[in-house]
Amino acid sequence: MLLENLRYDVIKCAVKMATLNLVVGTFGNVSARDPETNYVALTPSGMDYNTLQPEDIVILDLSGHVVDGHRKPTTETPMHMVAYQRRSDVNVVVHTHSVYATALSVADEKLPIVVTEMANVVGGEVLVAPYTTPGTVELGNTALNVMNDHMAVLLKNHGVLAVGDTMNTALNVALIVEETAKIFCISKSLGRCDLVPEAAISGLREAFLKYYGSSST
Repeated sequence: MLLENLRYDVIKCAVKMATLNLVVGTFGNVSARDPETNYVALTPSGMDYNTLQPEDIVILDLSGHVVDGHRKPTTETPMHMVAYQRRSDVNVVVHTHSVYATALSVADEKLPIVVTEMANVVGGEVLVAPYTTPGTVELGNTALNVMNDHMAVLLKNHGVLAVGDTMNTALNVALIVEETAKIFCISKSLGRCDLVPEAAISGLREAFLKYYGSSST
């Protein structure tokens, strides 16, 4: 089976995304790019993540053409393709509909760095991309224009687009964005929301990249 291990990784990520309540039902999607072939393994449209088998994962080239698979790829395939075409550092794309982050997108309010995890994992504030029709190349370009070289963007009235070089990175970005959005909303309701000092942000990010992880090398 073509890219069998990558298919399994996509399934694991999708199931974990659902388990973490970052999506409801069959909404949201996950993809991963194989650096050697540049093929992309993508979740199918409208399938329960807990029922996915490797043969359900669709393999596409970077132009969005199906290379292998009998399922329809997610309707957000164009957005995933744009992310890989425009960001050579991205190997994984996770699209969620998490509640608090999506609420910020509805309010057209960016997510500032209010906790150290945002500085560590996401590396910067998360902006809101203007509303664009889902399932289109235009949505991908609008999202990437706003995201620039950051790790995530809020999609107006829609959800979150998170990226990373690994499955864990992209999923952690999506999770931290949602958890931070929740903290941000709660702190605002309490009448005060202090940001992480600007001078500390770059140091937090650098220390995280240098020291975080289980390997000593």
